[in-house]
Amino acid sequence: MLSPDYKLVVAFDIGTTYSAYAYAEKKDIDFKKNDINITCNDPWNSGQSSLTTDKTPTSVLLIENEKKIRFGYKAENKYAELIPTSDMPLADENGKMLLAETVFAKAISALKDEFEEAIKTTGIDLNDEDIRWVITVPAIWSEAAKQFMRKCAHSAGIPGNQLIIALEPEAASIYCQNIPSKDKDEDAITVFKEGTQYMVVDLGGGTVDIAVHEKLGKGFLCEIHHATGDDCGGHSVNTSLVEEFRKIFGKPLIDDVEKIHPLQFFNIHREFEAAKKVYDPLENSGMQMRIPYSFLKKLCQNMNQNDFEQMLLNSEHGDRITMDDDFVFMDPNLVSQQLFEPTAKRVCELISQIICKVDDSRLTKILLVGGFADSKYIQHAVRTKFPNMKVIVPKHANLCVVKGAVMFGHSPHLISHRVSRFTYGTEVSALFDNEKHDQKRKDIVDGEKRCTGVFSIFTTAGTVLERDTTIERTYSTVQKYQKSIDLSIFMSTKEHPMYIDEEECTKIGNFHLKLKQPTEEKRSVQVTVVFGNTELKVRAVDKISGENCDASFELPLF
Repeated sequence: MLSPDYKLVVAFDIGTTYSAYAYAEKKDIDFKKNDINITCNDPWNSGQSSLTTDKTPTSVLLIENEKKIRFGYKAENKYAELIPTSDMPLADENGKMLLAETVFAKAISALKDEFEEAIKTTGIDLNDEDIRWVITVPAIWSEAAKQFMRKCAHSAGIPGNQLIIALEPEAASIYCQNIPSKDKDEDAITVFKEGTQYMVVDLGGGTVDIAVHEKLGKGFLCEIHHATGDDCGGHSVNTSLVEEFRKIFGKPLIDDVEKIHPLQFFNIHREFEAAKKVYDPLENSGMQMRIPYSFLKKLCQNMNQNDFEQMLLNSEHGDRITMDDDFVFMDPNLVSQQLFEPTAKRVCELISQIICKVDDSRLTKILLVGGFADSKYIQHAVRTKFPNMKVIVPKHANLCVVKGAVMFGHSPHLISHRVSRFTYGTEVSALFDNEKHDQKRKDIVDGEKRCTGVFSIFTTAGTVLERDTTIERTYSTVQKYQKSIDLSIFMSTKEHPMYIDEEECTKIGNFHLKLKQPTEEKRSVQVTVVFGNTELKVRAVDKISGENCDASFELPLF
């Protein structure tokens, strides 16, 4: 149960490639007056150049025998410093890789430390219990993945009753509905009107996350198409650049730069990130970016026994790439066709699929948010592909999610309805029906013919669920002095699955319901499954004693 008592909301946007935090006190958020004051982290400095960014790389460096966690640019730069003097194994001495939970927990802990250091300078007097924490996740994440993130947050010192999981496109949508007056423009104002339907396309570094919302009265939003997405974020353009470099200079050389000279590799990516945002296909002037020319020239000579410029000329792009000191100039056709177009095509295909499924003439606007939304190329690609849609890019698009997450933390009820992405249910042993059940599943239980592994549906895929929609079921113990009941939760892409082991079905995990007073007699437990929020919740009450059962979620073992 979320604690109602708090003074300040802190949100962490931990992306695949970049992360940030933001916060606001209760007094800083007044939705009715549109008086909103959210503080974001100070710009992060790369430490190696004049490059500063609103977000820092999602990089965590853990050094054996050191308690301090290095995060972001500090982690990358320290890692580069250590590489020449250390083997720096990613696995321990037994060859075991770090658990994903450890890495995520350290990332959350690092951002938490950054916030706590920053808040000391503000004069805000806080106790630990005064903070409500919000962590954003892609809307396409499964329930198991959300529970995993909640577990990581707990490991980082965030109590479960002070944590909200926010969905990234929802957070961005809430921000765009409540943009502070100073940041509004004419385009943004058009999505504030009641009855407006619009698509939110969250263009992150690793993923693209899409949702469709309708503006209701009194500031509420309704989801009218379940979240959809894919791994075609902005970093895929970076991957295309590295692949082109591998074609030109050879895989061994580029792999050597990445593994043995990481600082040079990081700097190439940082320079490309800046060039990627300002590249404008309408100017037809190509792309210019700085590279470590002297370093690459020497490496080419040592590894390939060849001249850097000669390798460029001899490559398939020899007539489309030129050098001038430390700057490389790439022809616009090369940049568009080889770097941006594959990713832009996948993004536009996702948008097109959802427009076709929604099939509503009221859907006339597309909001582009996230770090990749700043790319003029992706903006142009979406506007060209969908000329009849109004494409809006809010100011500070890369911070829409983290700022919206702060707003969501103050008012978690702002999304009134959500569309179920899957059919959810549990496993039961049903009375056998010769007409519909598989004979191979027939079993005799206490003299009755039963069908095992039946998918008992709670709610079906595509159902519009109001916030806090409840489904109630009663389950009973089967043994004397049984101490708990395990409720297995399954999901399916099929609307009406029959069995829990069908190809389209996946086990999410188990809700472990602990009975406080086990007895010899059978005990019945009333279970309430709560839908329509960012996470699936379960409550349970012992029907004899009336006491609440402790409910914990256990992730499946893979």
